Amino acid sequence: MGTADSGGDSLDGLQLGVRPQVVVVALEAMFRVELLTDEPGLVAASRQALMSIDRIDRVDTRPQLDQERASSRTLIYAFVTASKPHVSDLAAQA
Repeated sequence: MGTADSGGDSLDGLQLGVRPQVVVVALEAMFRVELLTDEPGLVAASRQALMSIDRIDRVDTRPQLDQERASSRTLIYAFVTASKPHVSDLAAQA
């Protein structure tokens, strides 16, 4: 973890500075989904996004980091898209 890639860039600063905050936000979103809906597909999407974020700190090179970030971003967008109808339903009930 955090080794230098071929360009000499260290990944440590990005991983250590950003990852804890991102994981906390992702965990909060996942728990909210589990508390507010029983939709299994939505819960699964939140967990997939969280697992993808968790893999980011296991990369050793910049290309691997870019790939994991792209993957996690795709899963997060899918989760948000799947969540929208449920959030709209909750807002209408309030």
